[in-house]
Amino acid sequence: MINSDDTYTTTASVTLTLSASDANGVAEMRFSNDDITYSTWESYGTSKAWTLTDGGDGTKSVYVEYRDNAGVVSSSYSDDIILDTTAPSTTLTIGTPKSGSDPTYVSTATTFTLTPSDVTSSIGSTEYQFVEHGAGLGTWTTYSSPFIKTTPGSYDLYYRSVDNAGNLETAKMDWIIVGGTTISYGGGTSGEYSDPVTLSGTLVDKATSQPIEGKTISFSINISPVLTASGDDYTDSNGEASTTVLLMRAAGSYTVTASFAGDSTYLGCSSDPVAFTINKEKVTIYYTGHEFVWTAGPDIHTASVQLSALCIEQNDGYPGDLTKLQVSFTLDNVDAGPPHYTIVHIPVNSLGEAYATQEAADVTYSGLASIELNDYYLIDYDSISLTVTTGTEEQTVTGGGWIQDKLSVNGKDNFGFTVKYNKKGDAKGSFVYSYRTEDYIWQVKSNSWRGGGLSFTGKESNKAFFSGRCTIQQIDRETGETLDSMGNCRFLVDITDVDLVDPHGTDTIAFLFLDTDGNIWRQIGSFESQIELGGGNIIIHR
Repeated sequence: MINSDDTYTTTASVTLTLSASDANGVAEMRFSNDDITYSTWESYGTSKAWTLTDGGDGTKSVYVEYRDNAGVVSSSYSDDIILDTTAPSTTLTIGTPKSGSDPTYVSTATTFTLTPSDVTSSIGSTEYQFVEHGAGLGTWTTYSSPFIKTTPGSYDLYYRSVDNAGNLETAKMDWIIVGGTTISYGGGTSGEYSDPVTLSGTLVDKATSQPIEGKTISFSINISPVLTASGDDYTDSNGEASTTVLLMRAAGSYTVTASFAGDSTYLGCSSDPVAFTINKEKVTIYYTGHEFVWTAGPDIHTASVQLSALCIEQNDGYPGDLTKLQVSFTLDNVDAGPPHYTIVHIPVNSLGEAYATQEAADVTYSGLASIELNDYYLIDYDSISLTVTTGTEEQTVTGGGWIQDKLSVNGKDNFGFTVKYNKKGDAKGSFVYSYRTEDYIWQVKSNSWRGGGLSFTGKESNKAFFSGRCTIQQIDRETGETLDSMGNCRFLVDITDVDLVDPHGTDTIAFLFLDTDGNIWRQIGSFESQIELGGGNIIIHR
C-alpha cells in the first residue's frame, strides 16, 4: 500500500506499507517500479521508503516480491498512486466595462470570473480576496461564481486554486481600480484683478472613457487664501461643468485645479495643476488738485497747496477695491533748482480719491501724480502743473490751470508759468506744459529765455506774449521713466487776462511749440483764437 492508500501524492518520495506471511517465514523483499528491474534483496519489514519512477506526473505503480526462508520467491504484488507535482493555474477574466492594465479600470458592475485548470488531479477549490492596493494579503473568500466589487476604490485582487493532490497555486494579483475617474481642466487661465473668469472641467469614467453626467466639479486656485468654487450646475452629457468667479486676489502666478469629490459609484479625482495668472487691473489717475495758488500777501512766499487725485479703474462692470491703492505727488521747480517736494503713501478712499496738503514756495512747478506699486492695479502717472505766486509791483505774467483738448486722453492740457523782466530788461521765469496720450505723458519745461522775451499787448492792458526755449520729454505712464528728451525746442504763448476787464469772463491762452528744426510740434489755439481755461487763472501785472 502506497502512502496509506492515498489516491494522490505531490512528491515521488513515498512510504510503502507491507504485509506478507509464509509457512517457512518471510525472510526478504525487493521492489521495482516496472516489474522488471528490482532492487537488491533486503530483510523483510512492514514499511519502506521508496522513490517513484521518473517521467512526470501521472499514475505510478510499485511492485514487491518476497522470499521465504526456504529461498522460494513469491509472485509480484503492486499498488498504484497518482503523482501530481504541478500546481493548478487560475485565469482571471474581467468583464465590461474595463480599460487598461496595471491598473485595470472597472465599474461597480464589472464582473470577475475565475477559471482554474489542473491536468492531473483536477481542482479542489478556488479562492480570492480584494484588499486595499499595497496592503498585502488578508482573508480569503471561496470562489463559487462570478462576482463584482460594489465599493469604489483602488484594490489588489488576489486569487489562487488548490488541486485535489494538495498543490497550492502561488497567489496571482491584479491591480484593480473600481469607479476610477479622470478630470481635465478646460477653463480660463488668466484674468485681471476683480474681473470674472470662467472655470470649467470635464469628468470622464476611466473604465468606459465616456463622460460622466450629473456630478459636481469643484475648482481651486492656490492663492492665499485659496480661491474655491463649485460648478454652477451638474456635469452635462459631455461631462462638463463650469462656474464663474471674481478674481478678488492679488495679481501673480498661480495654478488652478478641477476636482471631483467622489460618491458611492465613483472615486474622486483632481486634474493636474494648470498655470493661472491674475493680471493687474488698469487704473487711470487724474490730478485734481490746485494748479494756481496765491500766497497770503506780497511779503509771504509760501502757500498751502492742496494736492489731490482721482483714480478711476477701467469701466468693465466689475469694480475692485480702490482702497488698496496709495498715491504719490512730486513737485519740481521748473527752474531746476530748489525747492522739490515729494509726498508719498497717500491713501485712496473707496471713491478713488486721494488728498494731501503741502506748504510750497512761490515758484512754478512741474510734477507727477502717481499710483504707487501695488499687487492689484497697474501703475499710472498724470502730470502736475502748479504755480504759486505772490502780489508784485513788477511787470509780471503768471498763471496755471488747464484747457480742454480732445487729443489728450483725459481731455485736458495742463500749464503753469511765471514770467517777468530781470534788471537788464530780459525775460526770466519758468514755464511748464503737459498733456497725456494713451501710453505717455508729454511734458514741456522751459530751460532758457535766450531768443525769447515778454511783451504786453492790447488796448485794455490785459494781453501778453512770451516765448523761450524748452525741453520736450516723453514719459512712460506705467513706469514714470523718461523715454526721450528733445532739447533746444521753442515755445510761444499768447495769454489774455479776461477777468481783468470782465469779472465774469474766462481767461484764455494759446500755445505753439516748435521742434529743434523749427517745425511745429504742437499747436493749441492761436493769437486770434485763444482757448478758454477749463480751470485755473491768468494774471497780468503791468
